[in-house]
Amino acid sequence: MVLSLLAARELIDARSDRTVSTSGVGNLARIDPCSADPAVWRWTPGVGPVLGRRLADAAGEGLITASGDLQRVFGIGPMMAKRLRKHVRWDPHQ
Repeated sequence: MVLSLLAARELIDARSDRTVSTSGVGNLARIDPCSADPAVWRWTPGVGPVLGRRLADAAGEGLITASGDLQRVFGIGPMMAKRLRKHVRWDPHQ
């Protein structure tokens, strides 16, 4: 019960975070990889706490600016990068 409440709270927090846009993919919103924190990354399918932290850290260091950059993060191969791309909003002006 407590874990369910914590998970629901994290989902609500992620939805209200400014990094989440309203252009959804299915029932998930697309995230801005350059400013998403670990909790927002964890909202994407297949991303747990460790990978969420790695993605947020890599983005904070400027390593993730385009879809091809996802594989720079340890633990993300071609298939995982392909799955993540459909949940990420890329800035076309970069």
